[in-house]
Amino acid sequence: MLPPLKLHPLFDRHGGFTIETKGRRSGVDTLWRPGSVLGAIPRTACLLTYDERSFYQANNNVTRAVYRVSGYRYPLIAWFDNVTGERIA
Repeated sequence: MLPPLKLHPLFDRHGGFTIETKGRRSGVDTLWRPGSVLGAIPRTACLLTYDERSFYQANNNVTRAVYRVSGYRYPLIAWFDNVTGERIA
């Protein structure tokens, strides 16, 4: 599935978001951050790239999308269920 070109609202159902970081040993890691990290200004993320054949926990039929938020250092990651199109994380 094609994920949204713009991600708004930015935060997941828990009020935060996931970022992609470079780990020392494993290459790439993800880290959940609370919404307060970005401050009170509402922001919109723009799609950079996506992988329709990804996985999230026990669900292996998901799209993993990478987004960029202006003024924030790390790329944001969001996962979407390929069957329902809903954001799952």
